[in-house]
Amino acid sequence: MHIKRFEGKDMSEALRLVREELGPDALVLSTRTHKKGRGYFGGFSRSIVEVTAAIDRDVRATPAGLAPTQRPDEGRTKPDASWDELRLTQALIHPLEAEIQQLRSSLDRITLDHDASATRDLRDEVAALRRVALDLGASRHTNEEKESPSEASLRKLGLAERHRHVLAASHPDQQVELLARMLDRALSPPRPESDLITLYVGPAGVGKTTTLAKVAGRTESDRMDLAVVSTDVHRLAAEAPLKAWAESKGIPFETAASPTSIAAAVSKLGRRPILVDTAGRSRNDARGIRELAELRDALGDRARACLVLPATRKESDLREDIERFGAISPEAMAITRLDESSELGNVANLLLDGVCPPLHWITNGQRVPTDLDVADPRDLAHRILGDAA
Repeated sequence: MHIKRFEGKDMSEALRLVREELGPDALVLSTRTHKKGRGYFGGFSRSIVEVTAAIDRDVRATPAGLAPTQRPDEGRTKPDASWDELRLTQALIHPLEAEIQQLRSSLDRITLDHDASATRDLRDEVAALRRVALDLGASRHTNEEKESPSEASLRKLGLAERHRHVLAASHPDQQVELLARMLDRALSPPRPESDLITLYVGPAGVGKTTTLAKVAGRTESDRMDLAVVSTDVHRLAAEAPLKAWAESKGIPFETAASPTSIAAAVSKLGRRPILVDTAGRSRNDARGIRELAELRDALGDRARACLVLPATRKESDLREDIERFGAISPEAMAITRLDESSELGNVANLLLDGVCPPLHWITNGQRVPTDLDVADPRDLAHRILGDAA
């Protein structure tokens, strides 16, 4: 199977490029929108649509993926014709629904002093996306009636149609290896720099502090001299358990309540790996997320952010968390509570769609530091497919 990415200023243009190069038998695997420029949560940013599409290599053997008697359709006047000419159904519904939700959120935040033309453009884009999503959704039930037993099994795991279609095309015995290859580009081992400062950020109650302690315990076992800083100083005794644990391990521990104080604490601790525990922030807490960004900025080039999210959260919420915490530009992600989730299709879809930072860590229990693993593509593929593997 030949896989390629295409970019366009909107969905119609991207799909036109897919059809022109790969032909009408192309299968769209995923879509996403790149934001260019800056604005209030991206509300006024320019967007480029990226479409990942595939075609069987034997089909691609003919020029542009077309049969010998076919000719490229030049001068097409209907901008939405590509939807009818490509094999697109549920493969694009979820990304479109997510984009619609993002645009609606942006509209809600626009105040009266903003540019009226920008408001109209956003409303027009929402309307267009809703029409496309409704058209695609109309064929959903028909497609489910036609799906193979393998696709039905993968659907029950929560995998999106665009991904289960690719997996179901292979023999069941090969699906783990195929999924592992698909996941590999979304996983990345932690960087070993000895002077890196890592901030663990995310919503409240997702396991940031426990994950930090596990990573600290693992780093300590590798005989690296590290330190821990807590910025969660506003909740009563919030830092006490982490401080007691660090002291029991002989790990230097500091607290910091502001960008100025965290810079001072880091300077005091010197050039060593430093793990920073931050207060949980709701994705709707714009001020709290800005404060996290300020903490990161105060730490300079040594700093990176690791976004911590739970496998037990539904996919739409995870996507929203990733979008909002994108203001901090996290370079890594940790997924917690794999042991508490009966299916991991939500996590798989995020990784395969390329909408999240590279996955570094997974956790599957409360034991420190043993219930922590570096994300491995084959192991994760086994976890996702479960009994279907």
